[in-house]
Amino acid sequence: MARPRRHPRHPRRHLPRRRRVVRRSPLPHREGRSMIARRTMLAYLAALAAPIASALPLPGPATPARRARIFTLLAKAEGPADQAFRAQLALDGIDTEIVPREVGSDIVKITAAVREARARGADLIYASGAALAEALAGPAGANDPARSVTDIPIVFTALTLTPEQGVALATGRRNVTGVAAAVPPALQLDAIRAYRPFERVGVIVNPANKTTLATVEQLRTAAALHNVALIERHLPLDPRGQPLASALPELVAALARQEAQLLYVPQDDWLATNGKPLTDAALAQHLPSFTADATLLRHARALFGLVPSPESAGRIAGHQAARILKEGAAPGTLPVQGLPRNRCIINMSVATALELYPPVALLNTAEILR
Repeated sequence: MARPRRHPRHPRRHLPRRRRVVRRSPLPHREGRSMIARRTMLAYLAALAAPIASALPLPGPATPARRARIFTLLAKAEGPADQAFRAQLALDGIDTEIVPREVGSDIVKITAAVREARARGADLIYASGAALAEALAGPAGANDPARSVTDIPIVFTALTLTPEQGVALATGRRNVTGVAAAVPPALQLDAIRAYRPFERVGVIVNPANKTTLATVEQLRTAAALHNVALIERHLPLDPRGQPLASALPELVAALARQEAQLLYVPQDDWLATNGKPLTDAALAQHLPSFTADATLLRHARALFGLVPSPESAGRIAGHQAARILKEGAAPGTLPVQGLPRNRCIINMSVATALELYPPVALLNTAEILR
């Protein structure tokens, strides 16, 4: 029997053979080899360079050849404003070498620090406080390099200078700018009358501090506009020209006898140092105290106050310094600035002792100390 014929599923097709096409280099044989070798070598070098390149930082904006050297002149240990100044420089991308010098109010130390700053090529001097700012800038109207710093940019923070006083300090000095953070007396008087409509305000005046004298002069003007009687008592001075702390209780008692309803304490380093005996003497006379210095609220017994934020002052000053160092801005073209807002602080334990509680409107916005 004949076998059935099988039909494959995929019959074999007879396709024409493909011709191999050999592409020849247009270059002569030796030159083609040379090109291949060169390409191989370049690829090898690129492979070696890849890990090195990945370890290097990405290119950024151009930076100076060295870090900006800033001398910080401090009256005492670094405070919140000074710390905020340094922090803001870092936030603004300024690579700095900070050289701190604690000089107090010693003119010999101040002069030595300035001499060192010049010798070491300081890019900027930061002055902490009104007294140091005035010492570096020199007397008003003077621009004598022998008596003041005119060849190095100066940025200051001054919590005891009002913006008006700060502008006066920098006027005519092309290398000076900064932050004058003190609350103007007119605003302080508004805060006082927001607590109670006090009509007779007593003030202790330190005649050894010209900034305090200027503040009290502004307070007189503001008090006259508000029909507030201002009762002044000046501190007596010792033979060295320093105020006598022993006189504080009697001066406060004298204000009470003249029926002062409130004790106003100006921003003054000496008064802040003696804030505890001063506010204790006021409490003994059942006399509430108002201050523009947070020290008398946190570490003494003032009732309330409208105070500047040292941290805000330091941040603004740091940004001014960054513009000088990074953008090349001339200090004299940067206006002296005040603060956009201030803090009302109420010492509730003192309010309880005096039975003089704040209105609800102030409680809703003030910082309350228990």
